[in-house]
Amino acid sequence: MIIIIYNKDYSLEVNIEPDNKIKQNKTLYFTPKTSKLIIMSILTFGIYEAYWFYKNWKVIKENTNENMMPFFRAFFFVIWAYLFFDTVKREAIKNQIKTNISSGLYAFLYFVLIAISSLADYYLFISLLSVLILVPINNLLFENNKNASNTYKEKEKFTIWNWILITVFLSFLFLFPLIEKYTGLSSNYSLNKKANNLNKDLPRMLSTVIRLDKVTGANNTLRYQYTIVNYDAKYMNENRIDYIRNFVTKYSCKTLNDDIYFKNGVIFKYVYLGKLEKELISLVITKDKCEKNKKL
Repeated sequence: MIIIIYNKDYSLEVNIEPDNKIKQNKTLYFTPKTSKLIIMSILTFGIYEAYWFYKNWKVIKENTNENMMPFFRAFFFVIWAYLFFDTVKREAIKNQIKTNISSGLYAFLYFVLIAISSLADYYLFISLLSVLILVPINNLLFENNKNASNTYKEKEKFTIWNWILITVFLSFLFLFPLIEKYTGLSSNYSLNKKANNLNKDLPRMLSTVIRLDKVTGANNTLRYQYTIVNYDAKYMNENRIDYIRNFVTKYSCKTLNDDIYFKNGVIFKYVYLGKLEKELISLVITKDKCEKNKKL
């Protein structure tokens, strides 16, 4: 860059500044090494991805003076992913960097991989693959950094704080099964997990007339829904209701006696439906209720 200066004595001074010195005035993107980006994202269950978005939205704001809030764009990173990818791509094209990245396709795949975790717990690990979509974007950011500064050569390496965070998350992964086993059985997560495992084999006929339809787990309760096939609610009278309640209560208290969930205070609720899915009877079995029945 050529700089012309007029001195006090009206003499002309011409200075030539190297381009890389001018380029370094631009804030550089946050570009961790590929291994760091993948490992940190997986071990933090995607939290590091939000941090990655935040750091780079902050750079975009500083370089463009755009009126935005990087924190909220990072917090809702799935929604803002397309605009971010497109912004990075447009800057690369402006810098004459070759790229075959499709902002729309990458944003769509990223959204699908993130959203798939909501379908079931075991899809969580599939959703962690979303970080792979960010790898080529991160590489493109790196190329933009090299274009902005001739002295920029390396990506961000692992820091001591990264290793501390990795240690914490690995410890959590190993300790969580033990914590869940002894203290978290009544949590919604644990109950929902148990219900999902049971639902894999449902609906299933338990006898010629009774079918177990589904199990749900939430709010310290496991709810079992049964259907008495082709049974009309109009035939259900008080005597039959009392008989079923007494029979199910005695049977449940006997079979649940060794159930670890039951021992930890989880409530078992049984709902029987009849024809046209009309509720016939509903009863709740608790540890206290079984203890009282023993004394009778």
